[in-house]
Amino acid sequence: MTAMREIYVSGNGDTWHLLWDFETGHTFVRHTANKPSGGNIVDISLPVFLSLGRDGPEHQALWAMIGTLLVGHSSNEETGSTPSPEAGAAAPEPSPGKGIL
Repeated sequence: MTAMREIYVSGNGDTWHLLWDFETGHTFVRHTANKPSGGNIVDISLPVFLSLGRDGPEHQALWAMIGTLLVGHSSNEETGSTPSPEAGAAAPEPSPGKGIL
């Protein structure tokens, strides 16, 4: 079974969807070309898709979707404030997964 959520639809009819295959655990982006272009379907692994850049509207839409996961998350990052370290203290080590973006 697969869950699917629309990421972006271009003006020419191309579509991008985020998919999660429950059986394999794989998450990927499916690009479906518009009918005049042949309607070809290409599945792109999520890490590869994200590594392709941030300039395309389909990439911006996925990054915005990812950003919605943080809405309502209570932390110092949400307010934009970060605690100041004591004078002379070393900077804290980043938590796993932080600094990836």
